[in-house]
Amino acid sequence: MMDRMSLIPPLLCCLLSVLVVVYREYLLDTLRLGGSRVGSVAVGRYELVVAILSARDNWVLRQAVRDSWLQAVTASPSLRKRVLPRFVVGSHACDIHPEDREDPYSCSLLNITLPASEREIEAVTWLEPGSASPGPGPRTRVARPTLLGLDFRVRHPVVVTALGVFAWDGTVPNVTVRLHNAATRVVLAVAHFGALSPGVRVRACRYKPVQQFVLPKGFEGTVVWDGVTPADIVLSDPGDYTLDAGGGVLKFAATGRYGEVGDEFPEFRQERAALAGSFTFAVQDGGSLATHASGRARRRAEWAETARREAAALRDESARHGDLVLVNVTDVYRSLPSKMLLFSRWAAASLDFRLLLKTDDDSFVDVAEVLRSAVLQGYDQTPGLWWGSFRRNWAVDHAGKWAELSYPGPAYPAFACGAAYVLSADLVRWLSSNSDVLAAYQGEDVSMGIWMAALAPTRIQDDRWWCDAACERGALASSQHSPARLATMWAAKQRCGDACTPCDAPDV
Repeated sequence: MMDRMSLIPPLLCCLLSVLVVVYREYLLDTLRLGGSRVGSVAVGRYELVVAILSARDNWVLRQAVRDSWLQAVTASPSLRKRVLPRFVVGSHACDIHPEDREDPYSCSLLNITLPASEREIEAVTWLEPGSASPGPGPRTRVARPTLLGLDFRVRHPVVVTALGVFAWDGTVPNVTVRLHNAATRVVLAVAHFGALSPGVRVRACRYKPVQQFVLPKGFEGTVVWDGVTPADIVLSDPGDYTLDAGGGVLKFAATGRYGEVGDEFPEFRQERAALAGSFTFAVQDGGSLATHASGRARRRAEWAETARREAAALRDESARHGDLVLVNVTDVYRSLPSKMLLFSRWAAASLDFRLLLKTDDDSFVDVAEVLRSAVLQGYDQTPGLWWGSFRRNWAVDHAGKWAELSYPGPAYPAFACGAAYVLSADLVRWLSSNSDVLAAYQGEDVSMGIWMAALAPTRIQDDRWWCDAACERGALASSQHSPARLATMWAAKQRCGDACTPCDAPDV
């Protein structure tokens, strides 16, 4: 009896040691978040982790998701053990008031001085030989027919008054100059030049007036010189000309547009600018710029208070629901790729799982059917898996919300569109391991396509992942839904069960 009693202290010590190790690992999992914070850390093995990308102020949509399709997870003891849903939110608000930002998609300051509103401004001034600042290096002729253009964004309303073409030796080539809306490709103004209709010369440029109308703030335009031949045009380095943005009312992106006639992508962007002329513009309502500038301090103080209330609301929401992952980014649209990378880092470090489903807070997902299909098809046992509905040869956009700022090619690699897609755990771990070196592109979906192109994953094309709000019976997910629509779809699913799908719900 005494011998048995003497064994108890060593056994207790061993048990205590095991508990210490387990608790230590739990703490490490809790702390190893890659700059992220969560309301609660769930331990255990999951078949499916659901990452729901959400903006800080989208609390109405998050609650609509909780009250609709996420109930299939939270109300089911079986799914609750197999599926872990988390909303992914940026931990920092942009500290710039929306009225003082470059655009609604980023967090950069709109910094405009007060130009003279009465004068016309020449956008491009050629520095002719003998000028105070001649351009360096020899000028080279274009080796083939070209399209040449200058892109710009309007940061305060302006009026384009004339379009022009360079006439280096006094002669005017046969050129058509067009002003396009870069987003819609609609031609807004046209000027034709030639020997019989040369226009008015101003320094190295000849101009023709065009119909004038106001280009509003946010307008993205392109001036294109078309019909230029190798004998007509001489290109130079950017040091041979200056750009005048009118104190910042315009923002330029000088662009060389090279390509033979009939090329599949005639607007493939080059780093080197290629300009064949200029245009003139005038600032509209310059007085409002002074008014706007004078109100910046007031707006900054108001926005700081809004951000403070938003942060407090997020803390309360996280404490109440325990389903937020706050990743270390400024929460704006352009941060979505970084959000996904940081969540991948958190998931790889903190969880044991087989598949990760990425979706958005305006999507409706049939989680039970996703899991059933994954198991039935063996996707949960397939390494290097990317399961979704893929867009191929999607042209790179240069204007609007989806304007590409970094990717140099004319078309993106294949990427998963729409409401959701699924990655195997090994791909998530690769994203986590390389999160510090992977570049972010214009959106999370195209960024994922570029990142995955290096790995050549097994892409599973499945049309049940819908690319928009339209869907049909058997859909795994659809997107672009309002909170009311999500509630209606969930009510339809609850009412009909397997007899119908959320896609049968009436629009609201």
